[in-house]
Amino acid sequence: LEAVLYAGSIVFFFKGLKTTEVSQVAILSATSAFWTIVGGILFLGESFSLIKAIGSLFIFGAVIFVAGKNFKVTFGKSNIYILVSSFCFGLGLVNDRFILKSADALSYLAIAFFLPGIFLAIISPRSLQKTKVFFNRKKLINMCLLAVFYSVSALTTYLAFKTGGNASQVAPVTKSQIVLTILLAAIFLGERKELLRKLIGAFIVIVGV
Repeated sequence: LEAVLYAGSIVFFFKGLKTTEVSQVAILSATSAFWTIVGGILFLGESFSLIKAIGSLFIFGAVIFVAGKNFKVTFGKSNIYILVSSFCFGLGLVNDRFILKSADALSYLAIAFFLPGIFLAIISPRSLQKTKVFFNRKKLINMCLLAVFYSVSALTTYLAFKTGGNASQVAPVTKSQIVLTILLAAIFLGERKELLRKLIGAFIVIVGV
């Protein structure tokens, strides 16, 4: 189940990322917290207090504030990909929380990153023929950086679970990453369109956290 959920999340995320601004992807991906909250309540029997509900509403309100204005006009396939990815990722965190009740975080991290790739290779073996494009110096450096950042992100999330954090609590808090993503996208990728709106949305996310 871990392999299927995260493989789905990865595939749809990168499909959406190809044609969607990084800053908008970051905002839309916040919806994964909603599915984690629902999954935590339904499958793990977690409680959901009023303060958690209010905080989550702030986070989802930021999503509507930043992206809602354009949805009537530009809500297309790429945005749907990100939302499907967020659904898979949100339920994947619930599954992680269940597994980590009786597993070591570092050992599980290695398996959790390994299995989705194996699963994708099995269902789409032809895709392996296209991997040679990544074997040049620049792309390998970028991919190594990607591996480091994603590993640290996943490990710290898993450690939060191991130290008693509920899935429905940890998931919304992790969306504070949206602030940094928006600012870095503006600096390095030149994504400054409606920057003020995005920054206000990011501030609302912080309040929610």
